[in-house]
Amino acid sequence: MRKTVVMLVLSPIVLAGCGPKVIKTKTAVYQLFEKDFQGFALPEIDEIKEGAGRGTFRYTEFDQVWDSAIIVLMQQGVVLKASKEAGIIVGMGEWPLGILVERSDPVNVHIRLITNLYKRLDDPEKTAFDFQPDNLAKIHRSFYDKLATQVYAGQKWKYLSAGAGE
Repeated sequence: MRKTVVMLVLSPIVLAGCGPKVIKTKTAVYQLFEKDFQGFALPEIDEIKEGAGRGTFRYTEFDQVWDSAIIVLMQQGVVLKASKEAGIIVGMGEWPLGILVERSDPVNVHIRLITNLYKRLDDPEKTAFDFQPDNLAKIHRSFYDKLATQVYAGQKWKYLSAGAGE
């Protein structure tokens, strides 16, 4: 009885067009999806460094941070391209991220949301989404929190790994 009442109330709303809106704007990222990201080029180091996100990882090495960044990106989506020599990784999850892991002591990690992929094809001066600075900061912070957990988990919580008592 209750289900029927809910359905009778919601049906006119959905049928009247108040349901979710579908974005019909074509952008560069949609074209890349259609072509399985063929021809996608890694962003330049300077371009990634211009992004608002930067984190420092002390008491660890480049390889540990690199491996952890790959794992975090794989948990969020797909690693599109990576160059360990250059220290650049590009992943596509909810958002396309360009990451630069620098070979330094301490290891610096720069992150940039690749917003140019959201430029509209019909009007290149506009983007399909409005990226507010607060939202960009949340995306960067979320990635760094996950990366820090991945990097330091094996060092801080050794008792959680197999063979810790040996």
